[in-house]
Amino acid sequence: MDKKDIWKALEISETSNEDGIKLAYRKRLVFVNSEEDAEGFMRLREAYEYAIQLVGEPKVNSEEEKNEVDIWIDKIDGVYSSFVDRIN
Repeated sequence: MDKKDIWKALEISETSNEDGIKLAYRKRLVFVNSEEDAEGFMRLREAYEYAIQLVGEPKVNSEEEKNEVDIWIDKIDGVYSSFVDRIN
């Protein structure tokens, strides 16, 4: 599911507020009958789960925001990923 589709299914703008996501899910759930529209219910549930997962993801995404330990771990990961570097 695309990130844009998540917020469209929940009918809210992108947010990192977990309580807001839960509230939007409950509001949409009233209009989706799982027995009559199983596919719509599954799509709504999937959007909810992805939104909650996005809230829990760390926000570190650039070298400037990384601390020394994160940079060191990235460097070690790069060495570990390359068999030649590990041997050297």
